[in-house]
Amino acid sequence: MPNKLQQIKRHIRSVESTEKVTSAMKLVSAAKLRREMRRFHFTKENLFEVTKTLGAIAVSNQVVPNRWFERGKGKDLVVVLGSSQGFCGSFNVSLNNEIRFYEKAHPGSAYYPCGSRVEDYLDAMRYSMPFGIGKNPGDMDYSDIEEIADLLIQAFSDGKYGKVCLLTTCYVNSIMNRPVLDQLLPLDRKVLLSRFGEKEVPEPEAEGAEEQETFGAYVLKQYISTFLYCMLKESLVCEYSARRTAMNDASENAMAMMDKLHLEYNRERQEAITNELIEIVSGANAQQAVKN
Repeated sequence: MPNKLQQIKRHIRSVESTEKVTSAMKLVSAAKLRREMRRFHFTKENLFEVTKTLGAIAVSNQVVPNRWFERGKGKDLVVVLGSSQGFCGSFNVSLNNEIRFYEKAHPGSAYYPCGSRVEDYLDAMRYSMPFGIGKNPGDMDYSDIEEIADLLIQAFSDGKYGKVCLLTTCYVNSIMNRPVLDQLLPLDRKVLLSRFGEKEVPEPEAEGAEEQETFGAYVLKQYISTFLYCMLKESLVCEYSARRTAMNDASENAMAMMDKLHLEYNRERQEAITNELIEIVSGANAQQAVKN
């Protein structure tokens, strides 16, 4: 009985330690979520108008050459915005499932993972990663996004890939996120018009084919860069929201387990005390019987 009580006490201490860790991680995730939520709303309010204007220029003024609206003959390239950390519920699992579904529908596709968790899954599944692994999304800034945009545009322009997509996570509410797949290249006029609508924009001042090509390349890069940056901020919001929810659930489960363990410990302790009292009373009665 004493050994069992000691085992229960060790179990209680272990669960208490776990609960302290999960509670601390919940607080950290909540603080990061508030920070990224402010950044996301600021980015969405300001950069969406920029993206809307650039998309409208690309469609309305025909400054982007038609080759950027035509699918190439190469295979697909998918950029995946994931995470380099765990303990965030189904955040990484949902992305991995979407990758598996996409590979099943488009076998032989190439992937550019941003986040070691996605890279580990792609490596385990032996999927193609010709560009290696990108930086952790939490460490990216706008210059890193511009480098990715240059890489994607160059890969599509060279004809290595016929389609370039972005797989990321869309924020629905504080307890629900869902993976989304957006086509970056080739540009789709119908999608751009449905997303941004018609917008009055000034005609470009570029004169001549060379200047027109330069202006079109600038518009294309800025459109993809700003769109990627918006999606990056939303992905970070989803990650921290999922981690906070997961750590909150883990803390509640740990507290429920501690309640059960304390109840079991008190039951075993009471049983041990009762048995000792019975032994003492029985011994005393036996001695009394001998004396009589």
